[in-house]
Amino acid sequence: RAWLLHTLERAGAWFEPTRSGSGSAQGGGFADAESAGAWIRSESGHWWPAMRQAAAMGEHSTVVDVADALPWYSDLWIQWGNWRDFFALAVASARAAGDEVMESTHLNYVAWAQIIECGDYSLALEIAREARTKAIAVGDATQHAWANYYIAWAQWKLGDLSAASVAARDAVALFREAGDGDARANAIVVLAIVIAASGPPEAAGGLVYTSDAGDELDGV
Repeated sequence: RAWLLHTLERAGAWFEPTRSGSGSAQGGGFADAESAGAWIRSESGHWWPAMRQAAAMGEHSTVVDVADALPWYSDLWIQWGNWRDFFALAVASARAAGDEVMESTHLNYVAWAQIIECGDYSLALEIAREARTKAIAVGDATQHAWANYYIAWAQWKLGDLSAASVAARDAVALFREAGDGDARANAIVVLAIVIAASGPPEAAGGLVYTSDAGDELDGV
């Protein structure tokens, strides 16, 4: 189990911008991202039971760390179909370990899975709001921003464009504060989609972009 989960973390690290997948990994290293991704897919029948067992046995730091290495890869393999449960394990482990930052982080990943994998926008909204509450409590601007991003996405899908616009604008501002340009670009795209979905300017009302709202749509 330990070897499988260590190898899974090393494989996922190839896709995470904050981790390095290169170098030796005690038998779990990969030559490149292609081989790492192939291993993740081909060995899921082994590492997924290992992950569940680790969670059941209280190996919380391992569960959280391994799950934290997979978010970027999960975007590339949505069809796996178990990401919601995968990240939910990390939420439970982070909660058991008293790590509110990681709890907020993985709640956001669960919200993403509820939207992309499950199509349950109402539950995604509820989970993202919980993530936002946790992020605010610990003063984490990045996770606060991601929570607003998923709130905006869920509200857009639910047809609440006014609320989605507010959440998306907040996400853009918070990502700017956190200095995360790539994430801010994603939030700008969601904001642009919400404004476009609201119809022509005369029908959009409060969703129309105005200069006093900041530079959210610059360059879009």
